Amino acid sequence: ILKSELDFRAELVAATQGGNPQDKNFRKKVLESMIEEKLLYEQAKLDSITVSDDQVNEQLDRQINYYIQQYGSKERVEKIYGMSIERIKRELRDDTRKNLMAQMV
Repeated sequence: ILKSELDFRAELVAATQGGNPQDKNFRKKVLESMIEEKLLYEQAKLDSITVSDDQVNEQLDRQINYYIQQYGSKERVEKIYGMSIERIKRELRDDTRKNLMAQMV
């Protein structure tokens, strides 16, 4: 897990669930969650679990819609994350696939 991945995830979790992404305990919990997800993802690969692109896209759409509801508009989401909705989706795509696979273990 790269520091940049932890930074991005901590910002994302803080924005959606509250918390301070710079707080050491907060970051520790986020990191532990990421480690658990990675372990479950590796088990999913061993078990030959796959997730379709449609499933990933549906989950990404649900996440983006949740952010839009939470912040009030697409433009506000883009401003808060400092990137376009399409870029947010690209950034989240691999993690979303891995999370879906891990959930199937």
